[in-house]
Amino acid sequence: KKTAVQIKNIIMEKLDPEAEAKNLFLFRFKAYMETRVKQRTKELYHETYKRITQFDSKAPQLSFEQITKDWLTRFDRFLQEYEPSQNSRSIHFRNIRAVFNDAIDNEITTAYPFRKFMVRPVPTVKRAYTIERLRELFNYPVLPHQQKYVDLFKLVFYLIGINLVDLCNLTEVRDGRIVYSRSKTYRPYSIKVEPEAQAIIDKYKGTKHLLSLADNFKDAHTFTSSVNRGLKQIGTREHIIVNGKKRIVYHSAFPDLSIYVARHSWATIAYQLEVPDETRADALGHSFGNRTTAIYTDKNMQKVDEAN
Repeated sequence: KKTAVQIKNIIMEKLDPEAEAKNLFLFRFKAYMETRVKQRTKELYHETYKRITQFDSKAPQLSFEQITKDWLTRFDRFLQEYEPSQNSRSIHFRNIRAVFNDAIDNEITTAYPFRKFMVRPVPTVKRAYTIERLRELFNYPVLPHQQKYVDLFKLVFYLIGINLVDLCNLTEVRDGRIVYSRSKTYRPYSIKVEPEAQAIIDKYKGTKHLLSLADNFKDAHTFTSSVNRGLKQIGTREHIIVNGKKRIVYHSAFPDLSIYVARHSWATIAYQLEVPDETRADALGHSFGNRTTAIYTDKNMQKVDEAN
């Protein structure tokens, strides 16, 4: 017994010989991937596409009905060889699920294996630094070329944990504030630039961007990776010989350090200082309380400025 959608697809395939191929899972996946607006999102879908083709050589011929719970389970076991992190694997399944939802919306299929298969992301480990740990980082005797990484970490902290993508896209300080739309949510945002932050901005004044540090990278993703790598190399280093060649081995003083620690630390310290939940939510760009009402309410940025 066939569903109405399956009957419709059979008729469409008779009318259009190419319709069957266009309704296959991987064809729809690639088409959906190309509609993603953000370049980074496209890259994540492309990575999922690549993993699928590595896992199943017959993937280009699979229909949506053939992507079953068993197929997803086997794909998950395959992914574990490359990506032990459950959160990394959950991104691939989130992408596949989005393509299924799109196909259902377009009446391509009624199949939905995610009713019985789930890979839940695990809670992110808290990455906040204490005030004492921050002082240790800010005053650490870094090598000259590493100072820019510490300065950038400080700037992100001073700017309420601003995302590096948004920081990279800035071009000016306007009336003592940076004003932008968050790349992640497209929500308008405004942060008062305190003297400590302005001093770092002046130190690294850019030409194309607000910061010269962002001028030298093709995109924010590459920039973020470079910064996180530089932060983890802060510490001591030793020269060793491997196969007759000199190598530098870094012994990190802050092995858990990344640029995200700045945002987590700001939020945690604000909580410890009993900054109200609503003010912290506004500061970090999170929704709080009645989301519908919040759309029509001007944020009280003075409270956020005072908290910062």
